[in-house]
Amino acid sequence: MVVDTDGFCPGGLFYFDNIRSKLPAGSVHLHAFLIIGCMKFLKKVRDGWMKTGLFMGNVMSGIFLTIFYFLIFSLFAIPFRIFVKVLRRKSEHSNWFLRKDVFPGMEDFRDE
Repeated sequence: MVVDTDGFCPGGLFYFDNIRSKLPAGSVHLHAFLIIGCMKFLKKVRDGWMKTGLFMGNVMSGIFLTIFYFLIFSLFAIPFRIFVKVLRRKSEHSNWFLRKDVFPGMEDFRDE
């Protein structure tokens, strides 16, 4: 196991007992006081960071979706533009019959 000079083991977050002997007696209380005293400040920093992250996420998602939208539509539009004449091909024979303008008379009703 490799241990650096401060007693920190890179294989995990393990501190050995010899590091405690290097700390002054009141430093633990000082660190605890600083951490507890800074909690309000750190909470404000965290809240600001979360707002910044939310804003950046909204901006980046808008940019990403815009690029994705145009990329997908261009991938479908380019082949369609190339083959548009083939797709607009009109058939030579139609199945549509022109209707004769026949106005019904009394003779047409008798045949019914």
